[in-house]
Parts: sequence; C-alpha cells; structure tokens
Amino acid sequence: MLARRWIGIDISPFSIELIRKQRLEGAFPHLKPGVDYVIEGLPTTLEGARMMAEQDQLRKGFEIWAVAR
Repeated sequence: MLARRWIGIDISPFSIELIRKQRLEGAFPHLKPGVDYVIEGLPTTLEGARMMAEQDQLRKGFEIWAVAR
C-alpha cells in the first residue's frame, strides 16, 4: 500500500528467518521466494554457507541458520 520495496533489515540469521516465516509466509502465503521477493544475506549455496561459517567467529549465527534450514 505504501509502495515500499523492503520490509525489514536485520543482520541475525535467526531474525531473518523469523521475519520470513511470520511476516512473509504468514501474511502473504501466495508470494513465491525468488520470484516475488528476495532475501539477501543468507547463503543459498554450499560455498556461501562455508563463507558464512568462516566469517562467523563464534559460529552462533551459522549454527542457527543451519538448524533452521
């Protein structure tokens, strides 16, 4: 309604997944990921997951992302 092209900004993989599930899938179940919207900041390939694991010194963000997938 407000013509916004984004719905949230967060750095935590847990928060990103929570927003995806509650805000997108809950409110807009007809939207298709990768077609109607794109979530940036989370790995989509094995190489991306490796990079995330290497950059996450405590591995907490990586672990939460990996378990949530």
